[in-house]
Amino acid sequence: MNNELEKSIIENTGDGHSRFYVPGHKGDPSIAGEWASRDVTELYFTDDLNHPAGYIEKAQREASELFGSRFTLFTVNGSSAAVMAAVMSCAKDGGAVLLPSDSHLSCYYGAMHAHAAVERLYIADPLRGIEAEELEKYLRGEHPRISCCVITSPTYYGCCADMAGIVGLLHSRGIKVIADESHGTHLMFSGVSSSSAMSSGADYVVHSGHKTVGALTQTAMLHVNDPEADGELTAFFLRSLQSTSPSFPLICSLTDSVHRLKYGSGLFEHTKVWYNEMLDAVSNLRHLEMMDFGERSDRMKITIRCRGDIKTLVSVLRKNKVDEEMTIGDIAVFAMGIGTSQKDISALRAALREADSLLTDTGRPPSDMSLPVTETAMTMSEALCAPSEHVPPDPAEGRISSGMVCIYPPGAPVLIPGSVITREAIDYIENAPAAVGLQGRSLRVICQGDKDERKTVCDRRT
Repeated sequence: MNNELEKSIIENTGDGHSRFYVPGHKGDPSIAGEWASRDVTELYFTDDLNHPAGYIEKAQREASELFGSRFTLFTVNGSSAAVMAAVMSCAKDGGAVLLPSDSHLSCYYGAMHAHAAVERLYIADPLRGIEAEELEKYLRGEHPRISCCVITSPTYYGCCADMAGIVGLLHSRGIKVIADESHGTHLMFSGVSSSSAMSSGADYVVHSGHKTVGALTQTAMLHVNDPEADGELTAFFLRSLQSTSPSFPLICSLTDSVHRLKYGSGLFEHTKVWYNEMLDAVSNLRHLEMMDFGERSDRMKITIRCRGDIKTLVSVLRKNKVDEEMTIGDIAVFAMGIGTSQKDISALRAALREADSLLTDTGRPPSDMSLPVTETAMTMSEALCAPSEHVPPDPAEGRISSGMVCIYPPGAPVLIPGSVITREAIDYIENAPAAVGLQGRSLRVICQGDKDERKTVCDRRT
């Protein structure tokens, strides 16, 4: 067993040990399930995730050496907390945060906590993600306040960004680069390392532990490469975003995933083969198309475009007990991982063949996945602090949003606090399969009144 933390927990919680510390299940699996024996707290034989000085410190150092970062921090509050801490670290001096429109809502939470302004860059193709050319064109204008930019790569749909080109462009303008690579923890170990943010010199890189490499949900790593970063401050920001009683089963599983990447070999050979086999198989179907992004493809994602009624595809998937990661518009996304099996791939291929035989081409053009463009009337902090009310969608047109509305997954906001609500945004939300941030069907908007009066209320609250 390479996991010294887990070994210590097992040795010190077995027969003969009386647990007079929390949690209250005392390791009894009949109360708390199979993880109960390893569910302990900060003790002489464990460590403290928020102030590591033993096993966890060593595991973080091992991860840092493996990925090649200046230092690495673990979190059990997901990639979201890591993204927020990175944004807070970069925008702490009041600089604006540049967020392409496919950025996850956690980026906005980070900007909110940092009291930072947000600049939104609406990208042309959310499937492919941000292009260096789009960034270069946007930055030709006057943007003196931008201190950092978040780049999502790979996208939810499986396309990697040109990270080397993007990092070079942003660094040439003195802008820090935060890479939300939560779906790409495997990139450095799967033969496409040239697409990895770590290899491209990003200042902060966020890796999920659970999406592809086998750790339990809620685990993540924040890799810091920025030579100007204050490590103590970044660690403080991360501590402020997660529990003071972090889960040791989660920490152990993240440590295991690091060891798996370090000591394993050929971990992703099967998924590369299966990706290519799926590409060939789907090419022979009439109504389904597999999205392939060439050299920039993340071969852990199988993304299918449906030229018929996607409800038919979903119905066939359910009948065959094949569960997708996401359907949105005419797109279905299937996420592979270290635990994917040949049986799973065979089941997916069979389900896609069956669905194709039942589908009829609707003749409709491909769904436009782009988010509707909205203007920002005030900062998120102002909008959040202002008096608000809930109104139905139609009367909300032209009002200022006081809440955040996004389609989840993938989790990119349609509206943020301070957005002017447009007819296009309302239609997008109403036609989406799963919009979060609503109360029933109502939108949270700022009460109509004088802006100066609202700002006075905000100042008083803060």
